[in-house]
Amino acid sequence: MAAFSLTLPTFWQGNVDSWFIKVEAQFAGAGITKEADMFRKVLGVLPESIATQVRSITHKPTYQKGDYEQLKQKLIKKHKLTLLQRYNQLCDLKDVLNKKPSDILCQMENIIMSSIPSDCIAMDEKGMKCFWLRALPPQIRESLLPIFEQPIDELVEKADQLYANTASTPPALSAISGGRTNSPVQSSPAITTSDEIVGKIIAALNNRSNNNQQQPSQRNSKQGHRDGNNICFYHRRFGDKAFRCAPGCKFYSAPKNE
Repeated sequence: MAAFSLTLPTFWQGNVDSWFIKVEAQFAGAGITKEADMFRKVLGVLPESIATQVRSITHKPTYQKGDYEQLKQKLIKKHKLTLLQRYNQLCDLKDVLNKKPSDILCQMENIIMSSIPSDCIAMDEKGMKCFWLRALPPQIRESLLPIFEQPIDELVEKADQLYANTASTPPALSAISGGRTNSPVQSSPAITTSDEIVGKIIAALNNRSNNNQQQPSQRNSKQGHRDGNNICFYHRRFGDKAFRCAPGCKFYSAPKNE
C-alpha cells in the first residue's frame, strides 16, 4: 500500500541525480525497498518526452532484476552536463552580485559533485577558494584576500556578514550608476576581466607567501589551524559522504596503480 500511496516530486530534468536522491529518501521513509515498486513509481512520474528515452528498459513484459538501477543510471547519464560544460559553469561564475556568498558556494558544490563518484570534479580546497573568490563581488573579494589561508567555512561566514552589511547600507553610488539599485553590492571598476581577477588572487597569494617566509615562527604556530588538520576540502565539507579525496588529506589513500 505504501508503494501506491507515495507521491513522488515532478521529474527534475535539469538535475536528475539530485532528483533520485530525493526520491530514494522518500522511498526509505515510506519503507519501500523492493526495486520493482521503485521502478514503477519512478516510471509513473516520468513525462512523455523522458519516458520515450528509456523504452528499451521500460517496454518489457515483466520487471527484471536490475531494471531500476539501469533506468536510474541511463536517465542520469542522458541528462547530465559534460565535464567541459560543468567547468565552463564554474568559469562563468564571476562578480555575482545578487547571491549570498554561501549560496554561491552551494551552487559551485552542485556543479562539482555528482552522485556518480567518477564524475566528480577533482578540486582541492585551495582551488575551490580561488573559484569561489572569483565569483564574489569585488568589494567582498578584496576584504577576503588577506585572510585567504583561513578554512573555507570561516571565509564563507565572514563573506556572508560582509554581504549582509553591504545589503543593509544605502546605495551611495545609486546616483552615479543611473539609479540602479537592484543589486545589494555595487560593482567595482577596479577589476573588469577574468584574467584581472585571477591575477589579483595570485598576486595576493604570492604576497601572503612572502610574508609567511619572513615570519616562520608565526607561520608554524598557525599551520595546524590553516591546513584544517590535514583534511581536504571534500572531507571538510561532506565528511564520510565525500566522493573524492585529495593528496595530503589524512583520509587519502593512493590508487593502487600510482
